Amino acid sequence: MNGQLDGFALVSRLPHATCVETHISELFILRKYCRQGIGEAVAREVVARFPGYWSLSIDTRNGTGLRFWRTVVGRVTGGVFTEHCEPANGRIIHEFGVPAPH
Repeated sequence: MNGQLDGFALVSRLPHATCVETHISELFILRKYCRQGIGEAVAREVVARFPGYWSLSIDTRNGTGLRFWRTVVGRVTGGVFTEHCEPANGRIIHEFGVPAPH
């Protein structure tokens, strides 16, 4: 907004045996822009830029992050995603696919 840095997203793409997995390592929006839909807009734009297989890892103690990603991933995928817990490292994993645009 206004030519200033309002946040950032760090994305990594990792090759696997059957596909390339894309992962958002960080998504940060300045607090003054939170709850204005900017985070979801950025997340949607990032996901749309990299169609294919996605995996997101969220700390189980980050309730705000879990709610945010469940909502955004649910909207992006029409509710078609998997979520599982990795108790050993305290993470919730979301996995989903994003089709390429037509």
